[in-house]
Amino acid sequence: MFCKEINLPPIPADIINSIEDDTSHIIKNNVNQDYGHSHYQQGLKLLPPILTDREINYQPLISWLDSFLEIPYKVYSLKYRPRKGGKILVHQDPPFRPHVLNYIIETGGENVLTSWYKEKGNPAVRDPKLPGQQSNTGKIDYDDLTLIQSACCKKDHWYFLKTNVLHDVSNLTEQRYMLSIIFENTNKKSFEEILPYLLKYDQPKIN
Repeated sequence: MFCKEINLPPIPADIINSIEDDTSHIIKNNVNQDYGHSHYQQGLKLLPPILTDREINYQPLISWLDSFLEIPYKVYSLKYRPRKGGKILVHQDPPFRPHVLNYIIETGGENVLTSWYKEKGNPAVRDPKLPGQQSNTGKIDYDDLTLIQSACCKKDHWYFLKTNVLHDVSNLTEQRYMLSIIFENTNKKSFEEILPYLLKYDQPKIN
């Protein structure tokens, strides 16, 4: 299993609508995620989306999340603006986030798929990569990949993802916007070890 929908409640609309107006955002940067290489799939050159990545410190959101999340965490706002090819390129996430809890605010289109892959000659779960790399072995060629699983993540739903496996997002036609929660000090724990903690909150009580 590489993706599990978590039955947590939707974030209240007034909180979502106010996040962008909050001045406590730490704007990290706008990133062109091409990893320093050109990328092709079936002869088509892929231009990765522009990522705007921010840490969120908006107190109403943090207070709301604190009502049921007990493990220390950080929240990031991720916005992807698609370009040619409509794809977030295949990659593995940095070592500090081998798994992540995402809340989808804007899906990015009607049939957007998140997919996980195994690269020929390498295990599905990867060793940690260096900063700025596409993977722990460097550049990834789509011709060397075998599809393992795909999932369509719905608006206003929560998903726990295994991100130390190669994955991409395809069929983007418009902005994809989500909140991404990283659990601190859990990078040594596996997806399978964290998942039961999240599943116990299937019907959380929110005051």
